[in-house]
Parts: sequence; C-alpha cells; structure tokens
Amino acid sequence: MSENEISGGAEKVEEIARRNREEARRRRQGAAASGGTRAEQAACKEQQLAQMRVAAAEEKAAREKAQEEKKRRESEARKNERAAKHSRTPGFGGWLAAVVSLSVAVLALGALVTVGYFDLYGAKTELANGYRTAAYEFSEAVEELSADLGKARIAEGGELARLLSQVYAESQAAPRCVETFPVDGQQTHALSACLNRASGFAAGALRTVTEGGTLSPARRARLAQLYEEVGAVRAAAPALVRQAQEGTADALSAAGSAYAEELSKLSRTLESLHPQPAPAPRREALAEEAEVSEEEAEQRLRACLAGQELVSVRAAGKEEGRLPAYAFEAEDGSGRTYYAQVTVRGGRLALLESFAPCGQENYDEQTCVHIARTFLEGCGFTEMEPVWVSEAGGECTVDFVPVQEDVMLYTDLVKVKVCRERGIATGLAAGKYLLHHRARTFGETCVDVQRVRANAEEKLENVSLRRALIPQRGRELLCWQVRGEYAGTLYFAYIDAATGHTAEIRAVRETDRGSLPL
Repeated sequence: MSENEISGGAEKVEEIARRNREEARRRRQGAAASGGTRAEQAACKEQQLAQMRVAAAEEKAAREKAQEEKKRRESEARKNERAAKHSRTPGFGGWLAAVVSLSVAVLALGALVTVGYFDLYGAKTELANGYRTAAYEFSEAVEELSADLGKARIAEGGELARLLSQVYAESQAAPRCVETFPVDGQQTHALSACLNRASGFAAGALRTVTEGGTLSPARRARLAQLYEEVGAVRAAAPALVRQAQEGTADALSAAGSAYAEELSKLSRTLESLHPQPAPAPRREALAEEAEVSEEEAEQRLRACLAGQELVSVRAAGKEEGRLPAYAFEAEDGSGRTYYAQVTVRGGRLALLESFAPCGQENYDEQTCVHIARTFLEGCGFTEMEPVWVSEAGGECTVDFVPVQEDVMLYTDLVKVKVCRERGIATGLAAGKYLLHHRARTFGETCVDVQRVRANAEEKLENVSLRRALIPQRGRELLCWQVRGEYAGTLYFAYIDAATGHTAEIRAVRETDRGSLPL
C-alpha cells in the first residue's frame, strides 16, 4: 500500500467520525424540541454519550490502525533501501567482518614471527655451540699433536713409527675442526698449511721407518721445525677456546672479530716461523739467448724438418710481438707446403703449419707419439712428456709438457701434429714453452696427497694423482692433478696444493678434433 492509499484511508475514518458526531447532535436537538420527560431526556443523553464514546473509540482505533500501517510501510521501505545500499557498498557488518579477519591475520602473523624468532634464536645458539665444540676439539688435537711431535724428536724404531702414526692421525683431525671455524678460509690458510705440512711429513717419514729405514739429519731438523710451528699453534689454542666460549654466533663470524684477530695473530706467527720462498722473477725463456740472422734461422728450420725432405725454403718476412720470429714458406718433395716461424733469439722453431690433408690412417696412436717425441728432440725440446693424444681423421695431435721434479708444467705446453698417412710431423705450436719455460722452485705441497685421493675416490673410479703447474688467472698454480672416471666419462680435476680448493675441472668430450678435455 502506497502513502497516498494510507492518507485516503485516514480521511475516510475522519469522515465516518464526523457523520457520527453530526447524527448525535441532531438527535440531541430532536429530543429537546419534543419536550420529553427528564428521564427520557437523561436516557437520550446517556445514549448519545455512549454513541459518542463508541464513535470516538472507533475513530481512535481507525486512526491508530492507519498510523501503524503507515509505520509498517515506512519501515519496510527503509529495509528495502538498506538492502539496495548493501548490494553496492559494504555495510557495518562487512566492515566488522573485515576488521575481525584482519585482527586474526595480525595475531597469526605475530605468532609466526614469534615462532620464527625462537627458531632463529635456537639455530644461532646451536651454531655457536658448534663453533665452541670445534674450538675444544681443535685445542685437544693440537695439544696431543705437539706432545707426540716432541716425543718423536728423540724416538727410534717401533716407538718412532707409533708416534708418527699418531702425528698423522692428529694432523688429519685438526684441519677438520679448522674447516668449521666461523672465519674466511684465507684467515686459516697459514694454520691449515702448517697442519698439512705435519701430515705430509708424518706420512713420508712413517713410510721410511716401516720399510726399515731411519730418518736423515735433514728430516730430523724438519721434525724439530714442525714441533716449533705446532707449538705456536698450541700456545694460541686457549685464546681461541676462550673467544668461542664467550661469543655469540654473530659475534664470532663478524668481520674483524676478536676470534678472527686471534687467528690473524697466529697466521703472522706461523709465517715468521715458516717463510714462503720468494717467487722467481718471470722472464721469457729466450731473454738471454743470442740473436740469429735470417740465414741461420733457415738452416735451423731445415735441420728440424730433415725428415720431411724439403726441396725449397724461402723467407716470408718477420713476425713481431712478444716472440719476434723469422717467417718461412717451404715445400717438400711430395708438393706439401709448410709455413714456419723461427725465433730471432735462439733460433728455435716456434710454429709449423701444413695445409695438405692426410687421408689414410697408416700409423697407430703409439707410433704417432713416438714420431712426435723424436721430432721435438730433433728441434731441441728435451725432457718432454706426452699428456694427451687426440685423433681426427688422418691426423694425430699430441700434447707434451716438460717435467721438473715430477711436476708437469702445463704452463709450458707444446703441441705436435703428425700425419698418419705419411708418418711425419706436420705441425707444431711451441709459443707457450718458448715464452715461459725455465727452472722453477716449488714450495711444499701443503695439502696431503692421501687426503686428496680419499676425497677423489668418494666420487671417481680408477683415480690417479700427480703434481702439476697450471696457468690460473695470469699466474702459475701448483696443484694435484686428479684423473678419474665417473659414469663412463673421464675427468681431470686440479686441486690447489696450498688450500685444497678445486681450481679447475675438465671432462673429456668428443669433438670434431677427436677426444679432448674441455
């Protein structure tokens, strides 16, 4: 019902009440005009009053009913309006739900953060406890190592063998503790090197003693020096334990911490007790060689290529750069042409190239290696060892390195190419050798070979080790070369002999030039 209908209903009620009042008024007038008795007049009046009361009650009831109906309709209209608004924007209930949800999320996040805090606190506490344990175990191992080295200085025979065995075990245990110290590996380098020297000495000396030999005076002196070095480590251990006991994980691992400072002091002490030999100044291998004329250079080329039976050689200018050389073009009796470079200083063959193909495979790998070695010796490259052979069609390439004190000098690599059809050397690249080759002075190998072997054999099969000098970022690095197989693939790994870190890994792959370590 609309508001207009409600208003109309109210007006009808008013009209009925008005007619009732008018009717009552006429009746009163009629009674008075007729002159009736007082009783009749009283009864009539009473009747009129009753009718008026009834009419008033009916009027009031109709009015109240109309007002209630109006209120009901207005309330219903307001509800409809609120419902329409709720469909467009969140009402109070929606905001309340959002606030409650947000509060629950904040409480949950707070709980997670609190749990995370305690987890992090627990992890850091556990880490600090690990540092303390490592410091305690290190101190104990060094204490025992120092004592056994001291006893070994005067021991002989079976007692010496027993003490050397203990020295080896203790010098293997201590570095494992050092590896967990909360500092940079560079800060523990001198300490690790000292312990590795003790391990290496014990292994070698023990082998001598168990085979019935005795320690030479030089080895006895070396033993005394090791005792002094380890004594310095033992003296520094209590301070490390104290710092580990007092510090938190963050404090111990912070740059410039008191813990790190104690290790730095120890490193300086060890370096003073065991100074490293100064590296030999770098120089070109031919720097002190006399210069040769172009004619002399041609004669030396002919001597190197005597097996090729050259029929003509002509000068082709001069190459400058780090390795100045005379250039030549030559031809043999079969029409094969060559390009060669002979150094101005020393008259050494630095480069040989041939462009004629070799189709037949008349010579096997072993014969090609022999041909290449003979060719090198004829050109003045002696004490060379083949380290890799690759075959591609009718050609075989052999890599040679010089060997000094059983160390392979990969920095001085020479490559020789052999024609498998004719069995002659048709290529050479010796620039690295001529630029770098010289006698080296090698320091001690700090990382024990048995430790390197044990680590390698955990992953590789058919493991073999040798010392090698490799080029590494513009410098020469002494390494342990680890050769081994994994899942049918041959690998070469080069382990820094001073730190034990892996410097380089190569896997042998098949290429268009044959099998190569890449």
